[in-house]
Amino acid sequence: MEYHAHPDSELSDEQLSQLVNTLTQKQNSLTQQNEELQRLITQKQDCSILDFADAARLKDESLRAAILFDKNQEFLQQIARAFVMLKNGRYGVSTVTGEPIPIERLLIVPWTSTCIEDIST
Repeated sequence: MEYHAHPDSELSDEQLSQLVNTLTQKQNSLTQQNEELQRLITQKQDCSILDFADAARLKDESLRAAILFDKNQEFLQQIARAFVMLKNGRYGVSTVTGEPIPIERLLIVPWTSTCIEDIST
């Protein structure tokens, strides 16, 4: 797949390649983590557990796994949107103002579609 940054993004080919690699690694990591979380969420509880503390702990682990799973899904959706923007040549500029997103921000949050200034306005 060939990806392109927006012409106004001021991203070099090397920076773009680094960001695509980071997005891919994060996507793979979250997908793998969600597979394990899904196993925790759907595991059947042993009906022979007589210890209420163990039963409560297992239920709590399942609830925590479900919350983390949902959060990971949100990140995966943001990453998918970033890949669509890369595919369409719109990556690297704010969807709010059209201004270039600083490379420093993209290196930290490569799936972002806004500048810091856009968030506070």
